[in-house]
Formats: sequence, C-alpha cells, structure tokens
Amino acid sequence: MARIAAAIKPLPLNIMASPDLPSIEALQQYGVRRVSAGSTIAQAALGCTSRIAAGFLAGATSEMFGAIMEYGAMNELFAKSARD
Repeated sequence: MARIAAAIKPLPLNIMASPDLPSIEALQQYGVRRVSAGSTIAQAALGCTSRIAAGFLAGATSEMFGAIMEYGAMNELFAKSARD
C-alpha cells in the first residue's frame, strides 16, 4: 500500500474495509487517506436486526432491549442532520 500511495501521490489512496486489514493507524502510515465501509455497516445492521427479530419471534426479548440506542440519542441524530 505504501508503494501504491507513493506512486499516485498527490492523489488519495482509498481502501475498502475488510476483516483482514491492518489497523487504521497502520494504514495511515502506509499513506492510505480514506477507508470506506462500503455496504458493511448496513449489512451488519441487517444481520443484527435478523438475529434480534428471530429471537423475538422465538420469545426472547432480552437481546432486543440490550441492543437499543436510547430514544433521545436517536432523536438527536435526526435533529443534527436537519440543522446541517
């Protein structure tokens, strides 16, 4: 990655996140300027939703209530984006 970053300088080197990547700090040392999550965050959210929904349908609610974002904090996220 460091050789690629040097070869394309001043253009930024952007990397797609994957499980086997070095740490963000190491990537920065290699010259990576941006790490993209791509669809991974949405996939993780849907995976979590699927597990919680299956548990709920099976009669388990403890995981569902343990994974929530407090309503006020969630509402504040929408208020911030409306002001920006």
